[in-house]
Amino acid sequence: QDLKWLKPKLAQKQQSFVRQTHISFVPGMWQLSLLLAVPLCTGMRPKEVEEEVLDQSTTEPFKVLVFSDVHGTCTTIPGGWAEGKGIVSYADHMRNFAASTVGKAIEKSSAHLLIFGGDASTIPKEVACTEENLNELKEFVKWFAAVQPDKPKLFIGGNHDVCLDDTMTRSDTKLDAERVALIAEMRTKNIIFIGAAGWVKFKVGDKDFKIILSSISEGRGPGAEKKTVEECGLTGKEPKEFTVQQLKDAKCAPNALVGAFQYCPTASFASYVDCDTVYQKTTDMLEEASGKLGGEADLAVIHGPPDNLGFAFGPPNNEPNAMARALMKPLLEKKGKMRAGHYHLEADWKGKTTHQTLECKTTDCDGQVELKFVPVKQRRPEECETEIDDQHTPKEDDFTEYQVEQGFKLDVGQMEYGNVRNQLTTELLKKFVWDGPTFNTPSENMKYTVQEKKNVNRRYPGLCSMCCLQHLLAELNGVTRGP
Repeated sequence: QDLKWLKPKLAQKQQSFVRQTHISFVPGMWQLSLLLAVPLCTGMRPKEVEEEVLDQSTTEPFKVLVFSDVHGTCTTIPGGWAEGKGIVSYADHMRNFAASTVGKAIEKSSAHLLIFGGDASTIPKEVACTEENLNELKEFVKWFAAVQPDKPKLFIGGNHDVCLDDTMTRSDTKLDAERVALIAEMRTKNIIFIGAAGWVKFKVGDKDFKIILSSISEGRGPGAEKKTVEECGLTGKEPKEFTVQQLKDAKCAPNALVGAFQYCPTASFASYVDCDTVYQKTTDMLEEASGKLGGEADLAVIHGPPDNLGFAFGPPNNEPNAMARALMKPLLEKKGKMRAGHYHLEADWKGKTTHQTLECKTTDCDGQVELKFVPVKQRRPEECETEIDDQHTPKEDDFTEYQVEQGFKLDVGQMEYGNVRNQLTTELLKKFVWDGPTFNTPSENMKYTVQEKKNVNRRYPGLCSMCCLQHLLAELNGVTRGP
């Protein structure tokens, strides 16, 4: 009579045992007595036995692995790429990466879903889609597809992945067709590509798991050697629009760092691009992606942290602007997480740590969101490496509120997803080709308006000026900061 409570528990275990071993076992009274003898000898009460039986769970948390910034081409020596020395092919680099500690960790991951957060390639010698950039992307996709091939994967671009940005391939019919073909090939290999912004939704048990994804990152603001008409000595001159040659003659030629999927910050000293409009359109894309998920998300993966939050020289983590709030609000609805790449170096992270806490305190955005940097590259994009330190080794995220049976597998065919139209057009940003590798140059056939305004930092007074100063000092000393 005292053993009635234990019999149904053993029956449940018996059913599970039979399913796994095909051996039938019906417990008799002597077996039950023997089981009871163990806790009696050890001082355990029947209630404690019940808790131990129940603790033997067959479920586990749903797990996601996010990593970014592999960078396809590298050199054997620092600075060798810019100097044209020590070149290692993208195929060699991917072989090195696959053989590295981090490559093997990804290949053996027990995560149910793998997400690549952008920068599979390295910007070639000009910021434009070239065969070199396309081949790097193909080599990465080949490796990524072979990693646990039956497992669903998500892929976003980064500022180096020029040939995945539709606004940068439209002018070349052949290259654009190859871009479309590469994305279609990914889909046949269980890889879903999301461009400037998009969303993915699927069932985990009886609940929807929701992800916002975006390839965007913040570039350096477009400007000129001299920023205003007064500085350029163009006051009162006609016409109001100037050719590139006229600007060059005035030593006021515009330049910018605008790679693939990049926006310019509103604090830019803009001389020829309306960065306020660019910023708003970028924010609109993220809000549209959030809207497709009902304004809530479990995870947001974006190539560069919104508003450069978490960046060592960026704004305070508790002062998110509109773009950051557009990502934080849906995450706060589900206590979700944010993952970002773009910044590799430990010195680029606030507090030199991958883990950041973002906070907003407005009526429509009130709470904290965990941001984690997930780049696997710890050096500059063009520098080779095969072994990564602990902070750059990708680690799985457990979503404990989503419990799945051990052996659970996602079906990519059951995943809903969509892309938001890329509004960061070539026309809007005036994306140019520059034999850089890190800067764009204006088109000789385009005219520019030099605005009559003083240098004003509209978004982060003083702070971004320090950021700009850091970049300026670094460049004067021959050092290029940032990714």
